[in-house]
Amino acid sequence: MHHPFPSLPADYALVDPSPETQEVAKANLFAFSDEGRARNATLEGAENLVAVTRIPRTRECLGWMRFTGEELLRRVPTKLLPPPIEVARVKRFIDNHATYTAVVYEFVETGPDDPDAAQAVLDFLWRVGFAHVPVTKADNWEGGVLLDHSDIVHCNGHG
Repeated sequence: MHHPFPSLPADYALVDPSPETQEVAKANLFAFSDEGRARNATLEGAENLVAVTRIPRTRECLGWMRFTGEELLRRVPTKLLPPPIEVARVKRFIDNHATYTAVVYEFVETGPDDPDAAQAVLDFLWRVGFAHVPVTKADNWEGGVLLDHSDIVHCNGHG
């Protein structure tokens, strides 16, 4: 019997390469879960699936940190602080007594644009169940690495 995925690594996902519906996008996203990867052996004969064995370069998430508004106001230069604003009659500002959580990502050095690397990231995200706005801002990329993930929407989300 012909084996369509010779010498695949143990940790891979099988996805539909053209997820045109939300249902297919959800199935592709599920394929990356522990449960999805565990069912690979039963799906390997499917003609419409391709193996994803590597992930293109993405910005690494280093974790989360928590801090108070007082710490933030003390440590961040004034010119970098967001100004207080009013939205729908609610004044928004950094509260000294509130606790905030920040997601910390790696710093990506300035480098030459790499359209091929950027396209590989966009193609990967689309295949695995994410959508993106038709044109991502050029300054959201550095050397082919997506910096601002707010352009990306998961298959259950709304852009």
